[in-house]
Amino acid sequence: MDIEIDLRERALHVIDVENVMGGPDTPASAIGVVLDGYRRRVGHRPGDLVVAAASHWVMERVLFELPSWIRPCHAAGGGADAADRWLLDHVDVGWAARRVGRVVVASGDAGFWSLASSCRSAGVRVEVASIGRCLSADLDALADSVHVLDDPALALAA
Repeated sequence: MDIEIDLRERALHVIDVENVMGGPDTPASAIGVVLDGYRRRVGHRPGDLVVAAASHWVMERVLFELPSWIRPCHAAGGGADAADRWLLDHVDVGWAARRVGRVVVASGDAGFWSLASSCRSAGVRVEVASIGRCLSADLDALADSVHVLDDPALALAA
């Protein structure tokens, strides 16, 4: 039996793993909890598409902790904003606009503003999922909706 997927209901999740984790020093053991929280808040569904990246340093630590729905996750190299740069270079807005009804940017970094703006211009709903302290004001203002994620640092301290 074939399952038909309504493309208007499908999402593309653009996930900056390091940002969703709250930074590079969050223990790898927290990644499963963090991403389960992401799924509950944002609503990852069967048929959704995912593109994820992390710096090679973070990737070495979290690779075997990542849930199956986020694989593959791309090792983006090193340096400041490595995952951001990789994701921005590899998300094709025109391709996404033909295949999904919404794009979820899982990062609060201001660098994703241009991607979010291009998606909105292409008629795609833009949602942002971010830890509150990591959300840029410009990205917050542009998004159709914002999902505030739990801060792993606070959860681990409790």
